[in-house]
Amino acid sequence: MKTTTLGENGPEITQFGLGAMSFAGAYGGTTQAKSNEVLDACFDAGVTHLDTANIYGEGRSEEICGAWLKAR
Repeated sequence: MKTTTLGENGPEITQFGLGAMSFAGAYGGTTQAKSNEVLDACFDAGVTHLDTANIYGEGRSEEICGAWLKAR
């Protein structure tokens, strides 16, 4: 998977990233378990770029991603 460096000295991340807005229910309901499946599949495939923001479901996507990271 192709990677890029953020800025001059930033971390190296994959050019393909996973957007987490859907984890907050932007496109319909979801669960922590289903979100975990998606996160596991992407990161097992080598994705290292996770895009989330506190405006996604008023922070819900970050809570879901945080719970996944803690469990992983």
